[in-house]
Formats: sequence, C-alpha cells, structure tokens
Amino acid sequence: MKISGINATAKAVNFKPVETGFEINRALPGRKTPGLVTLRESRVNAAKGNGDASNLCDLSRLLDVDSHQSRYVRRALSVNRAFTMSALKALRALGLAVLISSCSALNANSSKPKFRVIAFFTAKQDQAHISFVNEANRWFPEMAAKYNFSYDTTSDWQNLNSDFLAKYQVVIFLDTRPDDPAQRAVFQAYMDHGGAWMGFHFAGFALTPSAYPANWDWYHNTFLGSGSYRSNTWRPTSAILRVEDRRHPVTLRLPDTFKSSPNEWYRWEKDLRQNPDIDILLSIDSTSFPLGTGPKQNEIWHSGYYPVVWTNKKYKMLYLNMGHNDIDYEHKYDTTNKTGWAPEIRRNLKAARSAYIDECEIPSRISGQHPALRLVAI
Repeated sequence: MKISGINATAKAVNFKPVETGFEINRALPGRKTPGLVTLRESRVNAAKGNGDASNLCDLSRLLDVDSHQSRYVRRALSVNRAFTMSALKALRALGLAVLISSCSALNANSSKPKFRVIAFFTAKQDQAHISFVNEANRWFPEMAAKYNFSYDTTSDWQNLNSDFLAKYQVVIFLDTRPDDPAQRAVFQAYMDHGGAWMGFHFAGFALTPSAYPANWDWYHNTFLGSGSYRSNTWRPTSAILRVEDRRHPVTLRLPDTFKSSPNEWYRWEKDLRQNPDIDILLSIDSTSFPLGTGPKQNEIWHSGYYPVVWTNKKYKMLYLNMGHNDIDYEHKYDTTNKTGWAPEIRRNLKAARSAYIDECEIPSRISGQHPALRLVAI
C-alpha cells in the first residue's frame, strides 16, 4: 500500500507489510475468535460498497487510541513487543488515511446519479416557447442537484442517435420534435426498448400545412394518440385543472381541482377518452369556461372536454400541454412572462419519469421520502 508520506515512516520503524496490506489481528472486546483483517482489504471492500462495516469500525477503535485502549492495540497488532510509540503513530496516520480514503470512496458511490436525463430543444422563433425552455433549463438542474440525477441539454438534434441515447434513461422534448426520418426511427426504437420520455406543449404539435406537418404517424397517432393539432385558446390564461386518475404517481397528491399557471391550451384531432392505451391524468375543468380572452371568438372556449396531461400505458412517457409562457405579443411581454412552475405541480407533479423507469433502478417510492423523483415541472 502506497500512501504519500506514510510508507517511508512505516519502513523506518520496521513495520512489516504483507502482500495485501498490514496485518491486524482482531482481538477486540466482545470477539470470541480473532480474525485477520487488512487495511487494504477494508479499503477495497469499502470502495466497492460491499465491505464488512465492522472492518472500518474495528480500525477506528484500534487507531483512535488512548491510555484506556492501548492494551487492546498491543494485543491486536501482530508485531513484536518492541513496537515503539513512533510506529503506533505511523500506524494511526496510515489508518486515518485509509479511513478517509474509504469514506471518500463511499461518498463517491452515493453521489452517483440515480439516472441521466437529456433534454432536446430548438428555442427559435416563438418567444413564449423560448422563455419556457430557458426557464426549464434553469429549474431542472436545480432539481437534479437536489434529488441526485443528472440533467444535460442539447439543441443539436443530430445527437438523437442510438450511441448518444444509450447514455441516458430519460429523454425530454422541451419544445419541438425531430424531423429527420433517421432520428425519428432512433427515437421510436429507444421507446420500444424501454426508454422514458417527457414532452411539453409544442412537442405534440402537428398541422398540415405548416412547418410541422402531420407526417409522423407513429408519434402523433400511436405514441401520443392525439393526432393533429386543431386549435388553441388565446391569450395565455390560467385554467382550473381536474384530476382524472388519482392512482397515477403524478396526480397522487394533487387536490381534485387546482388553478394552473397561464398557458396556451391545445385542442386535438382525436378524442383521447376513446383510446384504451391512453390514461388521461389532468383535464380542464368546466369551471374554467370561458377560457381565453380572444380577440378572435374561436380562441375563447365555452365548453368541451380538453385533456392536458396524459400517458400512454404501453410506454414510459408523459405528455404535458404546458410549455407556453405568458407573453402578450401585442404588448411585447406581460408582467408575469412565465409559466410559473405552479407550486402545486412543483410539490406534487414531480414524477414524470420515476413512475415508469423502475427498470432503470429509479425508486418507485413516489411519496414520502422520495418526492423529488417526480420530475414534472409546469
């Protein structure tokens, strides 16, 4: 064992090393049969995270000596009776170094991210979407640091390839979708093989004719189940949202209804209630009507059923219609100018991934001590 500043001292006092470290004969009070343990063995086991915890405990007791414990040290160390005080100090220094190293290894293991997230975004043209992306990319890293997962971002959609995605357990589309056929095929394969996904607002948009035509059948009709975009409210307004499925971890602790932050709400081609694969989690409550302010009358909703958060039970996924910050284009910016990441959602909707990523060793304990693995932000 080579630890800077220690090995030379041990040699100077004739401290005998063995192949696997320094021999310490366990002969502490309460042990019927002394056994051999080595400092290197303890360090290696601790670094692996599967070592005998009593090894480090014994070393601590052996090395933290005082006048009352010295007799146990003399009995425990397999050295000659001429063992000097300088040798004892050298051993103590060596042992402390080993313990510090072991603790560092344990801390390193415990700080390993529970899972890795990659967020794709475009953030061009629409200022309300850009504002949301910027807000999300500030909020998610804070949650990652707090709840021990990693959060990376990229605006390069060429990274949507199998080698790159292999490093991540969760993919997020913050504002758009891929358009390249090869990237689409990679994403579908990723989801078919157990990857997890969260999409916001415009990531579900498709309209023909537009810059985002309805030309990805699997994604819009099978995966999302919503089909094409049909219309939206205007301007961005708050809505009263109703919980549709309380069994899902995302909605587990939400009140029956609550007020959202302002958003531009979408209406879809398909009725998701008719799709057995879709589990609608949140919808707009009828007390929200009239919803929207116009000026066009078709931008104000007076009735109807509008799902805003749902999941496809065949995949590890969650779609949220939220993601359009409160910007008044006619007057540049509203004073709020943000979605707000509503407090109710921040406390209770922090689960988009964990409910469906238990195969990736993400705890399914959504409530109580692991609320933060519910990583949905609105």
